Amino acid sequence: MKPKCISASPETPLNPLEGLIIEYDILQECPMTCLNRGEDDLPKTAFIGGVTRARMSSQCIKRAVRIESRKHGAGLAIRTKKLPLLLTEACVARGADREQAGRCAEIISDNLSPNTVLCISRAEVETLADYAVSRDCSIAVDSKGKVSQTELTKMGNCLSPEKTIKEGFDMVLFGRMTAHAHHADIRGAAHFAHVISTHACNTELDYFTAMDDLETGKMCAHIGEHGFSSPLYYRYVGLNLGRLWQNLGGRDVDEAVRIFTVSLYLAVPEGRQSSMSGAFQWDYARVRIRKGQPMQVSFMTPVQCDMEGGYMKSSKKVLNAALRRKENVSGDYYGLLASYTFGEDESFTIDDLADRLADFVRARQAV
Repeated sequence: MKPKCISASPETPLNPLEGLIIEYDILQECPMTCLNRGEDDLPKTAFIGGVTRARMSSQCIKRAVRIESRKHGAGLAIRTKKLPLLLTEACVARGADREQAGRCAEIISDNLSPNTVLCISRAEVETLADYAVSRDCSIAVDSKGKVSQTELTKMGNCLSPEKTIKEGFDMVLFGRMTAHAHHADIRGAAHFAHVISTHACNTELDYFTAMDDLETGKMCAHIGEHGFSSPLYYRYVGLNLGRLWQNLGGRDVDEAVRIFTVSLYLAVPEGRQSSMSGAFQWDYARVRIRKGQPMQVSFMTPVQCDMEGGYMKSSKKVLNAALRRKENVSGDYYGLLASYTFGEDESFTIDDLADRLADFVRARQAV
């Protein structure tokens, strides 16, 4: 029996999407590529289920989705370690002395998030500049260059963007962490697992040469090797709809779901695209809207190649069986509300899937 839900107090705004998630379980056949390299300049791998698998990091995929979402109407924050430069220019534009503005910008940056890549919206940069100029670009610090807790709180309060799909959409999805102003942190709505091959996959080497046009004869000017693999990838992505609603303040959540779904479908990492083009999208996906805990498929046992269906036939069989088992053993706690299969019916396009998910969210908010 499920425990009874505790009702929110009258003062607490009700989140109509609280506890809901969209889960994307995706299978993709990848051509010969090297989209995500490790420090050894070879495709990333992982040892899972007793065999070596091909792997792409979640960070690699998130960046591809982030860049892709901009093509579909999303506005992005600035992701940079150069906050002092941005802030200095904004202060100078307000009439501040450049040298004094530069020192003030360094103090603000060092106290908010020193030596880190910070996501910050353009509106937040402007608000921080207003804050600095209102103090004549002169902020008191102690012997270690630290500001008071009160001053740090005021700085952090400047990092409170009006988060929409038009500005800072990447912060809405992926969150933000500062080093010191934790009240300005944002918990992201999207959760990405590392992408792994469903089967054992070895890295192979491509031996290549480069010719010099100015050398007489057929002289080789350079010799090298590139690593590559050709796996069938399993991808798991979860989108926390309650968190998405909260981060967006309840605005345009259906459109955010649509943009995210299309971007997730089209996004491909940029690694070695000029020499080993890796333009590929989903071949098969199970997309579910559930109320409950995320449930990822492990593919711990590597699938075997089928001479008729390659790795895809076996991978689909394992994926569908795993999802069916999770639903059966979880009982009421599985909380399935809607389910869609992509890749079997060719008349059911990615636009159709994105629209169905957006329609569900819109209807849920209207209740």
